[in-house]
Amino acid sequence: MFFGKKQDDAQDNPRRPSSPSGENRSRHTDDSLVQTVMQEGLPGGLPLPPAPAAPPLSPKEPQVQQAAPEPSPEKGDKPGRVGKLIRLCTYLGLKLLRRAKQAQRRARRYTVRLGDSLTREKDVLRDNLAERTHRLSHYALEPLTRDREILSGALESLESAKGQGYQRRLSASLAALIGLFTFLGRFLRRSLNYVCPLAALLLLFSTISYYNRVTYGVIVEYGGTELGLVASEDDYDRAEEILQSRIVYDDESEKVVSTPSFTLTRVADGTVFSTPEELCDNLISASGQVVQELSGLYINGQFYGAVEDGDSLQRYLDGLLRAQGTGQPGETLKFSDNVVIRSGLYPVSSAVPLSDLCSRIGRKRGSDRSYTVEEGDTLLSIAQKSRVSLVTLQTLNDDITDEELQPGQVIRISRALPFLPVSVTTQETYTEVIPHEVYEVEDARLSVGHSSLLTEGEDGERVVTAQVERVNGVEVTRIITNVEITKPAVAEERTVGSNAGSYSASSQDEPVDIGMTFLWPSANGYLSCGIWEYSGHTGADLAGPEGTNIYAAESGTVEIAKTSGWNGGYGQYVAINHGNNVITLYAHCSAVYVSPGDTVRKGDVIAAVGQTGNASGNHVHFEVRKNGVFLDPTDYLESVRWTK
Repeated sequence: MFFGKKQDDAQDNPRRPSSPSGENRSRHTDDSLVQTVMQEGLPGGLPLPPAPAAPPLSPKEPQVQQAAPEPSPEKGDKPGRVGKLIRLCTYLGLKLLRRAKQAQRRARRYTVRLGDSLTREKDVLRDNLAERTHRLSHYALEPLTRDREILSGALESLESAKGQGYQRRLSASLAALIGLFTFLGRFLRRSLNYVCPLAALLLLFSTISYYNRVTYGVIVEYGGTELGLVASEDDYDRAEEILQSRIVYDDESEKVVSTPSFTLTRVADGTVFSTPEELCDNLISASGQVVQELSGLYINGQFYGAVEDGDSLQRYLDGLLRAQGTGQPGETLKFSDNVVIRSGLYPVSSAVPLSDLCSRIGRKRGSDRSYTVEEGDTLLSIAQKSRVSLVTLQTLNDDITDEELQPGQVIRISRALPFLPVSVTTQETYTEVIPHEVYEVEDARLSVGHSSLLTEGEDGERVVTAQVERVNGVEVTRIITNVEITKPAVAEERTVGSNAGSYSASSQDEPVDIGMTFLWPSANGYLSCGIWEYSGHTGADLAGPEGTNIYAAESGTVEIAKTSGWNGGYGQYVAINHGNNVITLYAHCSAVYVSPGDTVRKGDVIAAVGQTGNASGNHVHFEVRKNGVFLDPTDYLESVRWTK
């Protein structure tokens, strides 16, 4: 078929050479097409650009035709370039058309071969199906045909024996009888091949149906004791889960594991099976030597022991609560810790006597300690000696102050606390002072630090109702529920100086007598910058490491204690009024330990060195003011440290 196609193609194109190489054949065809185009022109009647004329041959030259070289075009020879471009495009277009036709012919041949292959496969499948159908029908019908022939032959022999002699009829009858038995035997044997599997399946279904109607149960035994009858072992697994959920283990208890035995038995219809809960109760009774019904005590989730009498344990805990109560109406008592009594099944190893457990939770934590006040002691120094916080010291001694300390006085520094802290919440009503506000108005006529009173302020009063919670006598929370103002506060108004001045240390002939000498206020500090060493510097800078203690230069009352903010460049600072209109100021602190209104003694720690506010290094800015005028602090210090 394909050879014929190739011959037809060869006939259609007689100019194609019979070369075995397809590449040469294609190249030759392309060259022929190019020549044809060059001779006949472009499709559609488009003319080709004129080719340059060949020069005539000279009589002396041999008559051999050679391709004359194309004359080199001049710079302005644009038509020659356009002609070459047109011929090149034509050549490429013809090659593309040729390749497209080749691809089309190949696709057509592939489609034809695919259709022929599918047709052949269809015929093969139809023939195989017909052959298999014929074999199946022959296998199924051939035995029946053969049996029918045997029976028909026996009947024909019997019919033909009629009218013959006795012996002939007898032999014909025997032959017919043998044929009949042969037919019946073959028929029965063939029938059994089909009937027996069906009968076996029917018997299997009947057996399954019968045993499905029979009820079975599982007898559960543990330690030789029958626990109950359940429908399946899953019921026992559920009972085991219930048992484990009811057993409370501590950190040292081993898990209780039960290993029962199971027996399958047939039961009558309507038999009542044991539920998992009933089986669990029976299992507990059988395991009496392993677990026991007890009441366990848990404090903050920690197990402390289990007792048999949970009610007595609860009464003891209630007594501990009542012992810490104040007896005020409406008070609420509770343990600060999470105390829970949980009843359930516990391993017998967790059981403890009630007296031992009560003795354990009724003891005290810590011990009572006291301190005898010595000459020169302050609350801060006592706290440092005793290694307790100042707040704890004041709390244990009813907020005692330094003025109330007397030599020989005994104060409490610690006390024994109950093992179970008790929280007592009461409702208290008390009168509280409303501090009056202070409004300051700057006055450029006054120097910085000086002020004058315009309107005197007056504190107000209010009645406060609050829910106060105390743990072991120490207040932990105070929630105000109602406030009633009985006396409004009157604001104080004063003018403050804003004139920084231009004083210099040399402008004063002699220092102003202020009647006191100051302690060097910075531990390990040294003078790094004096007063007025640059414009606006109103004190002396005492450099030192961050966190170094700052001492009160003289006894007095804290007027200002700023613990945050810029505060005009001072940062965190403290101002102390020493009386006689003398004020000392300690600025750029990293921490402030006092509050406004506190009374401090000379040498008390009031703050720590830092660089808050307008500071480029760790130091304390120390100022001395008299009637609002800045004085040179070095004139009033007991000694001056000029170096580290």
